[in-house]
Formats: sequence, structure tokens, C-alpha cells
Amino acid sequence: MIFLLLFLILTPAQACVFEIRSATFYTDGTQVVTRDWFVVDFKNEYNYELFDIQFNDLVIVPVVGKGERIRLDPYKNVTPVNFPISIRAFVITTESFSKVEYSILNKGRETDVTVKIPLFAELLSCENCEIKDHVFFKKTLKENEFANFSLITTRSFSIPDGEVIFTYKEDLNFSFTANVPVTIEKGFAEKWIGNFKVSNIFDKDMKVRAVAFVEFCNLTCKRLELFNESFLLRSNEVFSKKVEVESSEVPIFIFKVDAKVEDFCPLLIVPAKELDGRYLIGSALLKGFSYTAPEIPRRVGVGIITPTVTPTPITTFVVRPEVTIPLIRFPKEVFNYYIIATKPAFFGIFILTLLFSVRRRGLVALKEHEKLLKIPNRIRIYTPPSSPLIGGIVVEPDEKLVSELIKKGISREYAEAISIAIKVKKPLVVSDLYVAKFALSFGIPVIIYGRT
Repeated sequence: MIFLLLFLILTPAQACVFEIRSATFYTDGTQVVTRDWFVVDFKNEYNYELFDIQFNDLVIVPVVGKGERIRLDPYKNVTPVNFPISIRAFVITTESFSKVEYSILNKGRETDVTVKIPLFAELLSCENCEIKDHVFFKKTLKENEFANFSLITTRSFSIPDGEVIFTYKEDLNFSFTANVPVTIEKGFAEKWIGNFKVSNIFDKDMKVRAVAFVEFCNLTCKRLELFNESFLLRSNEVFSKKVEVESSEVPIFIFKVDAKVEDFCPLLIVPAKELDGRYLIGSALLKGFSYTAPEIPRRVGVGIITPTVTPTPITTFVVRPEVTIPLIRFPKEVFNYYIIATKPAFFGIFILTLLFSVRRRGLVALKEHEKLLKIPNRIRIYTPPSSPLIGGIVVEPDEKLVSELIKKGISREYAEAISIAIKVKKPLVVSDLYVAKFALSFGIPVIIYGRT
């Protein structure tokens, strides 16, 4: 297999080692990394020759001269690791158009994220992004930060494959050995004297292991260890140790020194996408998807909007990683998705027209909905402990699911409400479209007020 390494956005000065992951991102928040490998691109910018250079546990290079550059490409494959970034798309369909909202979550270090999607026939406009010769979105995301942009399309559409561009920079441990000055001075004054010295003439601290021996050779040779010490030798410091040996024979002094410098160099983690057995470095594949809007439902007094649907890619032949939040499905008899929208002033009027459909089910609502829900006592209202509605039935939520939803930017009150709606299998009253989309992705019927 031939690899095409196009470092169009990378320069040797950016890193001494590159980690490259061939990745495909799906709009349900999952990703698949098919290959993960390292490339060493190191230049010796120290003022001396380096020996036994070790880049973490990846590779050992015997020697690199002053100013010399080494390139090992490709060097080593490792077990694939996912990037700390996820992309989801939600679809909201009205009677005249669809809105596809992309949500990007960065769980890693701060990075610039760019998304490019080719233009397609059903695209009408773009929110929080630009339309050039392609759809273009770019934003700097800090750790655990979200970003969103939306495509306005015809009701049914097919979005082609795009690309997502980003990099992550980390520090990589590496160490080397340098030639340090080592001296032995031998003298005699009643006893033999050995004076052992190590000098650190470099601008880096060194971890030193120094071992000294004395050897006597007559008919046979006999060696004795004088000392064995490990210590940190600061820049421009000198280690000195004097040892006395009493012997009628002339001794041979031996001094072995291992001086190792530990340092850091930048590791740049970049995505790649496979093209016919070759790899284009710098961007990952963002899978497109198709969506067919359902028929427009019959209008009965209030506006009806079809629910958010988390799209799936057109085709995929890979095993998906596990999604963080499980998609809980309702039994078929309550699998009746709907979302109703109206102005707050008319909420009390149209909710009464809905009583016949919710009387047996009841509702899940928060304290903030108290004035809006002028409903007879026979309608049960379930409510979360963090925002109890007067007269409602307080239900304990699933704390594990609540925690996961809070990580997605949902408030605790609504996170508990979604969990309760799943537990009791009742419609949820919300005033936030973002919350509504998450609820609908779990199969929860949603009644939303405050938007037309």
C-alpha cells in the first residue's frame, strides 16, 4: 500500500512527532478510526551531538548530529484511539423547509475546528456559517465547549460527504545522552588516590549514574566497585568524588558514567482520510446523510411540526463505537412522535383541545409551567425534584442519565424532566427548542410553547 502524506498545513517546526489517525465522523456523534500511526520528524537544534535519543516508548535513534534532521515515515502503527471530538446533526422539518443543526463538542484541549461540506441542490441558506464554493464553518473551541451551525434545506434532502479539520497539540517525553566531560586523576601519598569528576557543560539538567571501579592485575585481574551513585546534575555543575585505596600493587581506576537529559518536544495529533489506498493528511471524513420528510399531517387548530430526527449515514460497513447516551425506545403503542408549537398567550386554549389525547397519559412539566397549565385535576402532571410543580407528582430521575444530559448542555431541571418522561412514558412540556430536540431523540412526545 502506498501512502500519500500531504503535510500542506504542517511544517517540521510544529512538532518532532506526528500522530496521524485516519478517521470518519458520523452525524450521530460516533466516529471510527481505522488506522493510527506515528511519524518522527526531528531536527537536532541543540549545540551538541545527541546519542540514544528515545521518543517516549515509540522509537530509539542511536545518534543525531548537531543541526541534523531525521525523518521516519511511516514509523509505527498503534491501537487506534478516537479523537476527543464529536459531531451530531438534528433535523427539524416544517411544512415548507427542513433545518439541519450540526452540534460539535470538543472534549480535548483548545483547538480550531473547521467543517467543509460541498454545495448540494437542496441547500437554501446557512446559519452561523458561510456559503462559498462549499459550506464553510470555523470556530475555536475550548475544552468541553459546544459550537453549532445550521443548514436550511428543502424538506427532503441528501447532504454529501464533507470534511472536518482540526489538530491537537500535546507534549511528548523524549530523552538523550550527551558526551559529558569525565576525568580521573590518580595519585599516591601513603595510599593510592582516585579523584573522579563529571561536568555538566550543557544548558539542561542531567540524570547521572556514576559507577567507579578499581582493578588490580598481576597474574590475574581483580576488580572491586568503589561507588555506585545516581544523582541530578544541574547545568554547569560538577560532581567530584575522591577515593583512597591501600595497595602495594599499582591500581587501575575505571569510571563509567551514563548522563541522560530528559526533555519535551511537541506531539501534533492530526486527522487523515483514506482515498483509494492513500491518505490525505489534515482532515477527517464527515459522512453525509439523506433525509426524507414525512407527509404533512392534517392540521387541527394548531401548528404541527414533525420532530427532530437524529440522522444516520447513507451507508456504513463498519462497527460503530458505543454512543454515550443510550437511545431508549418506547413500545409501539406509545411511539407517537409529535411536537406542538404556539405562542404563550394561546397555550391555555390549545392545551385544552389536546386533553383528549393526554388524559390517559398525563404530562411531565416544570415549576415554570405552573401558570400555563390550567388543566383539570384529572390530568396527572409529573414533575422533577429540582423544579417541582404545585400539585404535580414528584418522580425520582435516573441520575446517570441526568449527568450525561448535563454534559450535553442541558440544565439539571430539564435533564431530570427528560429522564422522568422516559421513565413514566409521558409527553414533556418544554420552552427550549434545544431541549426539545434531545427529548425527541429519545422518542419522547414534546409540547413546546413560546415559538411559532
